[in-house]
Amino acid sequence: MAVLGHRNAGFAWLPLEKGVRAVPVVTRLKELGVSASGAEPFATTVAVPQALRLAFGGVQIDELEGVFQKVRDAVEDFSGG
Repeated sequence: MAVLGHRNAGFAWLPLEKGVRAVPVVTRLKELGVSASGAEPFATTVAVPQALRLAFGGVQIDELEGVFQKVRDAVEDFSGG
């Protein structure tokens, strides 16, 4: 998974593989206690990319690895990966 972001930003984008929809992944993450958003609220075009917006504000550095693992697992649940 290629995460897109800037080192000074408090968030990053995770584009999803073709056929994977953001809404079910966001729902699964919420069940796991991880708050994420799809791209729809941030889209400036009619064609909304299927991606997750991952914000890091308020997440302790020592918790990031576990959070990223939950994100990976949730995405893989819907991608067959």
